[in-house]
Amino acid sequence: MNVTNPYAQGGWGNPGNPGTIAGQFPNHSSIPPTFGALPAISAEPSPTLMAFFFVSSNYDILNSSVIGTKSQKYFDIQSTPYGGTEFTNFRRPSGETFSVVEWNGRPKVELQNLFRKDYVSRWMPLSSDRSSRTVTIGSTRYTWIYANEMVYVYPYGGDTRSLVARIYRGKEAITLEMTVNSLQAGLLEPFVVTAALLFSGRAIE
Repeated sequence: MNVTNPYAQGGWGNPGNPGTIAGQFPNHSSIPPTFGALPAISAEPSPTLMAFFFVSSNYDILNSSVIGTKSQKYFDIQSTPYGGTEFTNFRRPSGETFSVVEWNGRPKVELQNLFRKDYVSRWMPLSSDRSSRTVTIGSTRYTWIYANEMVYVYPYGGDTRSLVARIYRGKEAITLEMTVNSLQAGLLEPFVVTAALLFSGRAIE
């Protein structure tokens, strides 16, 4: 299948031709529900990375559950309207909300203990050549770059051998793979939020 850059609505350009905006992924609404079973993936998982799947009945990442490789539920993502504005809540299994996205005009995001409520475009600013985004977590910056039908995450200024995570569309679910070190560093929650924003198909600038 010929797949193009899925982040056009989020302001990502085509890395092979920065002057253009690529198209979107096809509609996956015909894919049957995968609740209760791990989704199939099109890319082979790396033994050095831990995989997490955004599982939903209609490929909607903003209304999904994040499931680990042992069918353990890590988070629920739910979008609901309130007072004329749609909100996306990211919740732990305990029910505690750790992040909220407000979709009212220019979207805003808040992450518990990491990022006070502000524009999404400030949480993950787009590079001047529109080929990548930068996310700052604590005192460390990470580059998120689209290439070869995936998003790769590296330490800012690091080389491609320093992979931190990667995200891609599988046959039935969007998949986030992270190194053990990045999980131990507490990056799962902010990476889940960032991945959901990038793959939401919505404008985030």
